[in-house]
Amino acid sequence: MVDEALSVGDAYFQQKCMRKILEFKNSGGSIIFVSHDMNAVKIVCDSAMLLDHGHMLSSGDPKDIIDYYHGMILQKAHMGDTEVKVYDIADTKDCTGRKKSECFNRGS
Repeated sequence: MVDEALSVGDAYFQQKCMRKILEFKNSGGSIIFVSHDMNAVKIVCDSAMLLDHGHMLSSGDPKDIIDYYHGMILQKAHMGDTEVKVYDIADTKDCTGRKKSECFNRGS
């Protein structure tokens, strides 16, 4: 079992660990790899499982699980049902306090 081993140490140490993990895997060894490093999951894993507070949310191909995880993160970052306001650039104000639409329409 490898639990976040690549999150410690310098780049040299991380590369050395990755080489050893891949050597072990390529020689037929089985690994339970626990990580938040999505690139490492793609490189090391043949299948992946997404856990949330000890509950399995999904399992399958690492790319599919990573895409699902990224979707969850984006949803949490958006804060679920909170409305996102998108403003028309013409309605925003410049540093003088004028609407930008007024700056571009000087003749009107």
